[in-house]
Amino acid sequence: MRIVIIIALCCGFSSWSVGQAELSMLGSPVIMQADLYNPARFHQEGWHLGFPSLLYNVFHTGPGYRELFDRNSSNVPILKISSLRSSLQPVNLLVSDFRVQTFKIKYGKDRWSFGMDHEIVTHNSIDYPHELILLYLDGNHQFIGRSIEIAPDGYAYAFNSYGLTMSYKLPRLTIGVKPRILFGNHFASTPRASAILHTSNDIYQVTFTTDYQFDNVGLVSFADANFLNYQIESIERWHLISGNVGLALDLGMDIQINRDLRVALSIVDLGTIRWSEGVRTYISNQTTVYEGIDVLDVFNVQQIGIGGTLDSLKSIFELQESTDATTFNLPFKWFTVVNYKISSRFDLALISQYQRNLQQPLTLALQFSTPISKTFNLATTISDRYGKFNLGLMGLIRRPGWIGYFAMDQFLAGLNPLVSNNFNFRLGLNIHLSGTTSFN
Repeated sequence: MRIVIIIALCCGFSSWSVGQAELSMLGSPVIMQADLYNPARFHQEGWHLGFPSLLYNVFHTGPGYRELFDRNSSNVPILKISSLRSSLQPVNLLVSDFRVQTFKIKYGKDRWSFGMDHEIVTHNSIDYPHELILLYLDGNHQFIGRSIEIAPDGYAYAFNSYGLTMSYKLPRLTIGVKPRILFGNHFASTPRASAILHTSNDIYQVTFTTDYQFDNVGLVSFADANFLNYQIESIERWHLISGNVGLALDLGMDIQINRDLRVALSIVDLGTIRWSEGVRTYISNQTTVYEGIDVLDVFNVQQIGIGGTLDSLKSIFELQESTDATTFNLPFKWFTVVNYKISSRFDLALISQYQRNLQQPLTLALQFSTPISKTFNLATTISDRYGKFNLGLMGLIRRPGWIGYFAMDQFLAGLNPLVSNNFNFRLGLNIHLSGTTSFN
């Protein structure tokens, strides 16, 4: 059981250096990176350059990194599974994102705007049942006479995205499109995730039924397809171009209803990646009954041999291994943003996001923004991020020729990313060689 837990959580925390998009960015069309979620946004005249922009996001129904991991005498991280006990829920969720937009360039002239960018994207989303943790900590005696589901389920991916943004502006409508080519580096997915453990209430016979498929590229390997002999691969190897190629498309529109009201609609991450390089798929589809070992004279026996027991465990975890290519559909997202200018000093944005493959697929947010001075704008965002109350802040600093920004979509859970189990942060700087840097 320790192996199952370690693989699930290590894959999930591998980007703890996704999940939901940062909500503060969605309501601020003045920032170039707003077109990450709607290619029709940020349509301005002149040349505009984006310095590297960083997004870090994590959400865990359990504890944060510092409480969950410790280090041994050799300074190697050690997973403290016991720390999960106090926060266990029927279904436990771990989502993490680490995204770096390394460069971005955009040019607008009259009705047209064109842009190019490169982004490194890492996302993990894993849920694990509480019975899995309790089974490891306390054994199966607590589940006598019951069948429990112990299989973790989720997906993780890391890829390079090269995008070309194009938008066209009419008097009251701007439409945008962004085709992207993707090169995958790491991948994990569980298309089938069922592992049922039953302990009989008469002779305590254990029956283990599996229908589990684990697709992965560069994350985990099993020697001789044996689940008891695994190795977590190094995720430091990174290639800007790889043999795992995919395509994605983002579509959006921005409608100026009147002088004060603006509505933006978009759908992003419509696409797939075909993983063909370094693919290892492991499948377990069987029912195994384990009745224990016979001890004929428990009072006089000097030693109990367990060699046969270990052989039976090995047979339980024999996996079918395949290196066939597999295709993964990106979890697409819908966005709706309504901007309303309340007065000359106050702006309101109503934001909604829908992302498939999440337990809480719909997120609603309300953002208020106001200029504190001629150079600084402050925004506050209230939302139900991951089904929990969220209070976020974003600051924009405007100077002639550039705009800097920072955003946190959840600071009530703590400002230390190593301690907090609900943390989101975005930071960036954009250079505007010509055109406007207005907050409007």
